[in-house]
Amino acid sequence: MISGRILIVDDDPGHRRSLSDLLTASGHQVETAVDGSEALEIIPLRANLDVILLDLNMPGVDGFAVLEATGAMPLPPRVIVVSGEDGDDVLRRLLQLGAFDYLHKPYLPEDLLKSIGTALSQQRNEADAREVLARVRESDRLHRFLVDQSPDVIYLLDPEGRFSFVSISAEAVFGQDREALEGQHWSNLFAPDEVRHGRFRFDERRTGHRATSNLEMQLRTGESEANRWIEISATGLYTEDEERRFVGTYGVARDVSDRRRIASALVRSERKFATLFQSSPDALFISSSDDGRILERNEHYDTLVADFETADSDLWLFESDGTRRRFIRSLQERGGIQRRELTRTARDGSERTLELSVRLLSGEGGVSLVSILRDVTVDREREQERLRLEGQLQQTRRLEAIGQLSGGIAHDFNNILASMIGYAELAQITLEGTEVGEQCDDYLSEVISAGQRARDLIAQLLNFSRTEEGDRRPIAVGQELEGILRMLRSLIPTSIAIDSRIPEKLPTILADPVQLQQVVINLFINARDAIASDGIIEISVDDMELTENERCAACHRLFSGRWLVISVSDDGGGIPEEIQEQLFDRLVTTRVAGRGTGFGLSLINGFMHQHGGHVQVRSAPGQGSCFRLFFPLAETDASTPATDTEPVAVQAKSAGGHVVVVDDEVSVANFMSELLEHAGYRTTVFNDPGTALDFLRGENGVDLLITDQTMPHMSGIELAAAIEDLPQAPPVILCTGYGNALPDEDDQVGRHNVRARLAKPFRLKELLDAVHQFLEDGAVTGS
Repeated sequence: MISGRILIVDDDPGHRRSLSDLLTASGHQVETAVDGSEALEIIPLRANLDVILLDLNMPGVDGFAVLEATGAMPLPPRVIVVSGEDGDDVLRRLLQLGAFDYLHKPYLPEDLLKSIGTALSQQRNEADAREVLARVRESDRLHRFLVDQSPDVIYLLDPEGRFSFVSISAEAVFGQDREALEGQHWSNLFAPDEVRHGRFRFDERRTGHRATSNLEMQLRTGESEANRWIEISATGLYTEDEERRFVGTYGVARDVSDRRRIASALVRSERKFATLFQSSPDALFISSSDDGRILERNEHYDTLVADFETADSDLWLFESDGTRRRFIRSLQERGGIQRRELTRTARDGSERTLELSVRLLSGEGGVSLVSILRDVTVDREREQERLRLEGQLQQTRRLEAIGQLSGGIAHDFNNILASMIGYAELAQITLEGTEVGEQCDDYLSEVISAGQRARDLIAQLLNFSRTEEGDRRPIAVGQELEGILRMLRSLIPTSIAIDSRIPEKLPTILADPVQLQQVVINLFINARDAIASDGIIEISVDDMELTENERCAACHRLFSGRWLVISVSDDGGGIPEEIQEQLFDRLVTTRVAGRGTGFGLSLINGFMHQHGGHVQVRSAPGQGSCFRLFFPLAETDASTPATDTEPVAVQAKSAGGHVVVVDDEVSVANFMSELLEHAGYRTTVFNDPGTALDFLRGENGVDLLITDQTMPHMSGIELAAAIEDLPQAPPVILCTGYGNALPDEDDQVGRHNVRARLAKPFRLKELLDAVHQFLEDGAVTGS
């Protein structure tokens, strides 16, 4: 590469610096001027300048003025204009002012270096020519000097094909000095195959238009040397007489090894691009930025667009031509890759989500769009599904939090009910046999009855908020459903009637009451949502003997025999037939978006088959739905809970006994104390478990400890464990406001001397019976 002395004139510091770095790295001597004025000061002082890189638009003195001043120099340097200006008038004026070349911004560095190389070559050639002309006047060796100064090899062959003359550049091109080459046959320089190919070409005998022009041949090289190629042009030489005798060959040879390597690398790059383009798993295409015509595309593009109504252009990917123009303008302003998502309707009517990634490509043919098109429909559906499941998880966590909150509320409310019911019963006992007592007995009974109903509702709420599966046991379905219906009334609008048909005498089933509640409530909520406004939900229970096989709607197995059947039906819109096949699959819902989770019927399916049962569905659009739950009968009957709505007669069952009562609820502790003292026991009351523990450690005359489970700083179980090792540790009755939902790790009846657990609010009889039992079991230590 020829190096030269170059002046860069540009007011853009970034462009000026990048040009300086590029040319310096290429071996040139670089000087810069920040504007036209500085350039006019420098140029007269630099007579040896070879090339000027000139910007046109500069403040003050512009590029045209600098070019005009340069043209007036005796030996002007070559001026290459580098500008963003365009138009025929500009180019015409530049040519008139003597500009050597014009590069339009942006340009490739290779183009700039090539132009500089050509300019330097011409500049040097002109300089050489001037020097030669000067020597012509002094010497007759002009021809030899011009030949030797040429970078190409100029050669002469004699009629036998031997070199009779080679220029000095032969050493660089052929790898041998001129003395060694002269007299040598030309074929010694080339590979054997090239000799056959180049016979009568390198040693050309033809003339005129038939002469050899730009023929490439491979030189003979050593094993460790890279392949080298030359380009030759040759013509035959003949005498000027009538015989026209052949006297030799005149030729010019040029080393084109670098050019061939660059061209070969370009071909490999194009092949690699084509391979990657066609084998990409994405749909790739190149389109014209002007009219959207598809210039190139791969097979995956054809496969993808086969599902759509498209033309042979990219216009179908934009809402309008204006949208496309704005998108291309944004690409030009921002550069890089831009992405957009769009929805298109396929030939089959389905909505498809596509992702389009585009970048601009500038080339000789103009600006094109290189695009990647992906069908991301499944990805977006999965993302929506993930978000939906996350929402369901959040809803589940909220329900768990509500369950924990309901447990705390139930505990506090049960303490209130314990005081209310207890004091009402104490009032009945105290006023028994008096005139006032007879008048108030009914009133107090109503208070007690209302408290019991509140207790039952809280127990149901507490059970329903539990997430763990309870033990299966024989249950009386009628009583369970009556309790569930009382709670459901608040969930069902008054515009929807509830009709129940539950016989009094029914066989028992083996089931978890909590899960049964959840199943029935799920069916009622589904029925509620299926009814548009006014309607009716019916629930019935039947003892059914199936003499013929029936098919389960969930597991599709046949079953028969005797079953207890719970039916829940509604007069809503019904279920479409196509959904009924997948009705019990997870995530399938018949409700509108946002209302159903798709888990309810799946849970019912799991519950029924865990209990050995089956499910049937009868539904049709516009005719409502009926779900029938088939339960196998239990082998044993459920115990019938005793009713205790009558007043309890409290009598002392023992000559005495010392009972310690510990409860942080003052009213509950006082109520139990008064009841026990009314029954003939001596009591000591504490509202703080720590104070009670100090008392118990120093007092040996305690016959029984009654303690609440949930108290600040120390639970009832912890208090029982703390006194377990005392010499005369009393038995313990544990009370809890959580009903039967006491956590498993605290349900330790039989451990830490705990003899019984009472769920608040308990009846007087329950408490007195338990106290009597444990004081009678052991000796009374105090009176």
